[in-house]
Amino acid sequence: MIFVHGWFGSWRYWVPTMEIMSEHSRTYALDLWGFGDSDRVNGQVSTEGYVKLLGAFIEAMGFGSVTLIGHALGATVAMRYVADRPEVVEQVERVMTISAPLAGEAINQRLLSSGTTLLDRIRGWKPSEGHVEVEREMAKTADGVIEASLRSVMDADLGQVIQQIQIPLLLAYGEKDIVVAQPQPEWLANAGDNVRTIVLPNARHFPMLEDAPIFARLLGDFLEVKNAQELAALTVKEEWRRRTH
Repeated sequence: MIFVHGWFGSWRYWVPTMEIMSEHSRTYALDLWGFGDSDRVNGQVSTEGYVKLLGAFIEAMGFGSVTLIGHALGATVAMRYVADRPEVVEQVERVMTISAPLAGEAINQRLLSSGTTLLDRIRGWKPSEGHVEVEREMAKTADGVIEASLRSVMDADLGQVIQQIQIPLLLAYGEKDIVVAQPQPEWLANAGDNVRTIVLPNARHFPMLEDAPIFARLLGDFLEVKNAQELAALTVKEEWRRRTH
C-alpha cells in the first residue's frame, strides 16, 4: 500500500493509518517534491512531475501489485498515475482517494486569494487544527509549492480522468471538509460501476487523523472488494461508530 499526502504536511500524517494497515499489507509513503523532507527540485512541482515521481518510486522499490491511497493533491496524483499509464492496470489493484478535487471549483478559493502568505492564511483558517502531525510538517513546505501545485491540480479535470480508470476506485470525503467540496452529480456523470463515493460523517479534511479506526476499517473493507456489487455495498457501518465513540 502506497500513501500519497496532500497540500498540508507530509507523509508523516499517514503514520497512524500505516500502523493499523500494516496488519493487512506492507505500507509505504513518500514526500512529494517541496514537501516534508524532500529535495527542492525546480520544475517538478506539477501534477505531471508528481506522477513521474510516484512512478519512479514504484519502479525503484520493485513492487509487484499495489494499492494507492491519495489525499487531496495526492488523490490527483494517484488517479492521474493510473489514468495516464494504461500499462500499470495489472500492477495497481485499486485506488482510494480522500478529498479528491474532481473539478477546479471543488477547491476552496480562499487558498488562492492574495494578501498574507499562504501558510499564514492556512493557519488562520485552521483546516489542520488539532493535528500536530500536520502543523509540524507544514513549516517545512518550500515557498510557492502549495500555490503551484494547487493551480496544476485545478487544470486537471478529474471528472474526465475517472472515465479512464477501470479498476476499483473509492472516493471518500469528509462531511465537514472546508478545503475540498464533495462532488456534484455532473462531475460523476460518466463514472462507471467501478467507482464508489462515500462521505465520512463528521470528518473534516483529515479523516485518517480525525477518526483513524473508522477510516482504517473502511480502507480494510475496500481491500476485500472483488466486484462491482461488493463495491456498491461498501459503506461506513453503524457498529464502527458505536465501538469508537
